[in-house]
Amino acid sequence: PATGPAPSCIYHHACAPFAGGRRMCVFGGDIPNRDPEFERIRERKQTPFVYILDLDRLAWDVVHTTGPGPAWRSFHAAVAHTSLLDGRDYFVIFGGTEEHCGPLSGPSSLADMTGFQLDLQSYKWCMGPSNGFMPA
Repeated sequence: PATGPAPSCIYHHACAPFAGGRRMCVFGGDIPNRDPEFERIRERKQTPFVYILDLDRLAWDVVHTTGPGPAWRSFHAAVAHTSLLDGRDYFVIFGGTEEHCGPLSGPSSLADMTGFQLDLQSYKWCMGPSNGFMPA
């Protein structure tokens, strides 16, 4: 098993590999409130971090993020990609809900579809354009 600060159980999260498959970025999801890591996400609007798993070292890190980032969320979509413009790795998320949701349960409201992009070298978020689109 990997070492370092990470929840013992996480669900409704999104993750994607980067750095040539040697690292994994994990954002969002829910953690049982009995897990010590739950305190990090209790206030979902104030969660300036992502979990990074170094697959070579099998070690977790909690990495502080900056910029206008998204609230912690569940049931969102994410992808990591290497930009053809600058060669940097980015993690992009959109959708989901800002509500805490239990296992096998769904949200009662959804976040708008504004996208957020995290630079996986500087760990700085930027927010995409928003037109207020809400899924039906």
